[in-house]
Formats: sequence, structure tokens, C-alpha cells
Amino acid sequence: MSVTRPQLFRSLAPSQAKSEGVEGRRSMSGAYSLAPCDYSLRKLVQDASASTLGVENEVNAPQGTKYRIKLSWKLVSGPVSGWLDFRAIDWNNHYVLFFYPTQVGLVAVKGGVWTDVARAFRPIDSTHPATFTLVMDGYTLSVKDDAVPGSPTILSWTDPWQLSILGAWVSHNTGPGTKAVWSYSIGKALSPA
Repeated sequence: MSVTRPQLFRSLAPSQAKSEGVEGRRSMSGAYSLAPCDYSLRKLVQDASASTLGVENEVNAPQGTKYRIKLSWKLVSGPVSGWLDFRAIDWNNHYVLFFYPTQVGLVAVKGGVWTDVARAFRPIDSTHPATFTLVMDGYTLSVKDDAVPGSPTILSWTDPWQLSILGAWVSHNTGPGTKAVWSYSIGKALSPA
């Protein structure tokens, strides 16, 4: 089955992606440089409150072996439904940082199969924004809770599949029925490759 870009965003959670049979391949490696670079966005409002589809804003900002993304996603209304796709080369192979009402989680998408690989307790709602630092160090992914003094690491996972050490883009998402603001998302290359 071939899908268009808007259809890809109908899959909002790992279980939905599997049940809807989303297929297709999107590769950025032939069109954009994979040299790691910094990026920043601020005050990005994503309003899907009256929609059955999510809202996505992609930044073509390659990530290298050592990369950091500081972010703050604040729920305005609706259910907690936000996520960040990263280290993406195509839609069948990448990682996802998910925001849940009481947890933050990492998902690995390998060959189009979504696998929930790690979660940590952390309330996320309109009074507790998802304020984190995502650290990529080789195949180890860590999440620091920037809402807590000292920014402790609350989640760390090393990918046994060695899925992706580079990425062509970062995608900021808010799910259907939800309005949220990405107060900031700041990517920083910590290594040249």
C-alpha cells in the first residue's frame, strides 16, 4: 500500500500505526545533507482541537552521533497527545519521544514496526509541561527532566538493534483533539558527525 504524506500522520500511537498498516518509505538522505546542525523553534502553537488528525511541523536538522534537544511542550486543551520524531532517515526507521498523561516514553520504529522500549513516570498536563532534554550519545538515548532542579536523568535506553545513529529531520507533533504549544525546541550538534 502506498500512502501520501498526510495519511502518514493518521498514525498517532504505536498501536494505531500497526493496526492501520501504514506503509511507504520516505528517504531524505538523497535530498538533504546529513551533516549535523543546530536548530531552534519557539512558541509554536499546534491546534488540532477540532480535528481528527494531528498537527506536524518538521525541521530539516540532521542529528549526529552526539546530539541534544531541549524542549518544552505545554498542553493547552484536550488529551495529552504529543510526540517528537527524531533520528529519522525514513518513516519506517526512527525513534519517537512520546508524552503520556503520567509518563514519558521512547519508541523505536524498526522496519515499520513500533516497539515501546522505555517509559518513566512523569505527570504531563496543563500545569506540568513536558520540559525535557533528550540526549543522543551513540545508540544510547536519555531523557532529563528539566522541570526538576538539577535536571535528573529519568530515562535511559541503549538500542540493541542499532537502528539509527544519524537522522535527517526532527518532527514536532500534537495529536487529534489537542491544542498545545511547543514553548521551545532547541537542537544542538555535539559532534561533527
